[in-house]
Amino acid sequence: MAEVLWESPGPYSGPLAISLRLLDTTGAVVAQVDGALWNELGETAQKWRMPETSRLFLDLETPDLPAGDYTVELFPYQVETLAPLSRADNEADQWLGTLVIPP
Repeated sequence: MAEVLWESPGPYSGPLAISLRLLDTTGAVVAQVDGALWNELGETAQKWRMPETSRLFLDLETPDLPAGDYTVELFPYQVETLAPLSRADNEADQWLGTLVIPP
């Protein structure tokens, strides 16, 4: 379970979502969960005022994954186009850390 706190300068041109992914050592996605971002009033990103905060809980299921090292990534994207939001350094994804599943 991951808790995502998103603070936005909003509004955006359309709704936003967050993707939480687990990648194996080859870079293949082995688990993924996505969730929409809403403010406290239940409004999507195009209706947000400045600043807005969204709190989201994502349950990343990892059934039957073999032992090994995995990379955890989190990135926001535009729901209507599936285009990732740009970061200040122009990277599309966000590496969060690693997950080690012991043998």
